[in-house]
Amino acid sequence: MHRQQSPSCPLPLLRTTSLKVNKQGAILYGVERKVGDEDVLMPRFDSLSYVNPLTNEQIAKISNYVLEQYGSPGVQVTPQDVAVARDGGPKPLLARMQPYIIPLIGLFALIILLLLGVIIQRRRYKNKG
Repeated sequence: MHRQQSPSCPLPLLRTTSLKVNKQGAILYGVERKVGDEDVLMPRFDSLSYVNPLTNEQIAKISNYVLEQYGSPGVQVTPQDVAVARDGGPKPLLARMQPYIIPLIGLFALIILLLLGVIIQRRRYKNKG
């Protein structure tokens, strides 16, 4: 049986059931919100934490407990998921391809130069013949 949170619960971490990433981000970077007239603060547990920073495995275990008790019991967070969140989330395609862009531009330029060379050689051969 899963416990239900009270609607007056000021901790958005416990009331959010949307994505597992929300919980990882809240644990890593903390939460600072105003609920009604009350300021709610949950400290961060990343490397900038004023308390003990947590490892990826510890954050995954906490996230899975929170998901199991208050959210989506079928969703599991792995330490690898936390590592990706810690690095700012999944990298976009362009960012992943960045190391290959300049070599690919050079390769395309070389192919174009080779094609131009072949075209010029064919024209010279036709003009002589």
